[in-house]
Amino acid sequence: MTKTSRRSWRSAPVKRLPRAVRLVPDETLRSYLARLAKANHLKSDDLRLHLAPDLTPTSRTAHTWLESLAIASGASIDVLCYALPELRDQHPALHLLSLRGRTIAGKPNTLGFACRRCMAARGIFTPVERWTRHEHNVCVRHQLWIGRGLVQADAQFSVAALPEIVRAQSWHLRLLRRHGRSWVYRAFLDADMIRSRWMAYKLWHTVAERRQRALTTQPLWRGHPATHAALYPEVVGLTSLLASIYWRQRTLTDDVHELDRFYAAVHSRVVPDYQPTGYRDHLVRWISDQRKLYDLAGLLDLVHTDTPRETIESTPWKA
Repeated sequence: MTKTSRRSWRSAPVKRLPRAVRLVPDETLRSYLARLAKANHLKSDDLRLHLAPDLTPTSRTAHTWLESLAIASGASIDVLCYALPELRDQHPALHLLSLRGRTIAGKPNTLGFACRRCMAARGIFTPVERWTRHEHNVCVRHQLWIGRGLVQADAQFSVAALPEIVRAQSWHLRLLRRHGRSWVYRAFLDADMIRSRWMAYKLWHTVAERRQRALTTQPLWRGHPATHAALYPEVVGLTSLLASIYWRQRTLTDDVHELDRFYAAVHSRVVPDYQPTGYRDHLVRWISDQRKLYDLAGLLDLVHTDTPRETIESTPWKA
């Protein structure tokens, strides 16, 4: 193809491409365009220019006309918007789409990768980048770590030798159904912070380090996916306590015996050798911060072991 004909093809009216690719739920726009371009032996920049010839190169990178992509891919605009969250704002009748509970593009969701074995089973052999929620960490079917810390799909690794990690994923999903996603998300962030600080200060780290050694023999750094995987069962266990209204009530009362019951639950569900170690323990700090927060809100005196759930959840959460 000559330079002149190449330029004329780019600016020609959009037509259906010879080959379509399967849509993957919650895939990023750049990932889908890259797969579509590769399937049709095109460069990604050429495909973007063909879809949106009137846009500047800078805006074209992050913006593609929905109608043009529907024509080129052969998929309807509704199907594209359900599968690709970044395109939804371009839908002419967005209010008619059923988007409740669907993954959104951007915070609090993060960029991740679909399980490479699940994609291979669907005939997709290139990496698929997706918008992932905090609970997307393990592919239970293939027992692969697909969650936090991964920067490429090829880096996904098996956790089959550590079934407690796979069980933690199922437990995590049950917590969502029981308490709701937003409440569990906040509890998960706090639990992850507390467990990471324990690890950093070498508190109750023996079991987690054993899991790390089982997952990899390579040097580890902060944020390494093997570290996230090794800590995941304990983070989910602690999340189950922090998200539970029953156990949060025990941390907010003045009854020392109730607080001891909470620490005993941490001992049984999270780390078997746990003992509160004063303010150096970030769980103790978290409880202190929560009590201060409820006190400032004027609710601390109202919290008892039978306080309604609405009272507990109405207070701002210190993450």
